[in-house]
Amino acid sequence: MKKVTVLLILSLAICLAACGKKVSTPDEMLDVVKEKENISAEVDMIECGRIVDNDTTIVVGMTGENDKTYHYYAAQFSKNQDGKYKYKNAISLNDIGWQLRLCKLNTGYIIVCNNENVSTIQAVISPRNGADITKNIEINNIPFVYYLDMSNISSDYDIQYKFLNENGEEIQ
Repeated sequence: MKKVTVLLILSLAICLAACGKKVSTPDEMLDVVKEKENISAEVDMIECGRIVDNDTTIVVGMTGENDKTYHYYAAQFSKNQDGKYKYKNAISLNDIGWQLRLCKLNTGYIIVCNNENVSTIQAVISPRNGADITKNIEINNIPFVYYLDMSNISSDYDIQYKFLNENGEEIQ
């Protein structure tokens, strides 16, 4: 009985230490993402980008050998008073096209683009009681991570995305 109690206490201590781990750099954030997603430490994960909003940072990472095997991961971290970051939760990214991912987060959308043929993302927002609003988001590097803030749009809308090449033609 004593051994079981000691093992339970040790397991709980290890669990609490891992859950409360604080990190300082983007590379350390990616290591935490790999750990939480059960990705081997030997697998390379590169940072696609970050979204920073006050004391919250979202980091997006990618693993894989080539564009046919890439996998994308995102996680939310909170910044503590000591300037270090603590893991909050994983964020699911939906596959919406060739090397394109999207996720609804709070009042907006996270857009991830790793398609070298895309130079502009066009978001056409159609409020139920109003005229369409078009936002053109220029992509200046690949991989690209962007947060489309929709907080100033009424919550009743449709949104469509077009991914355009350098000639302004839609990529299907």
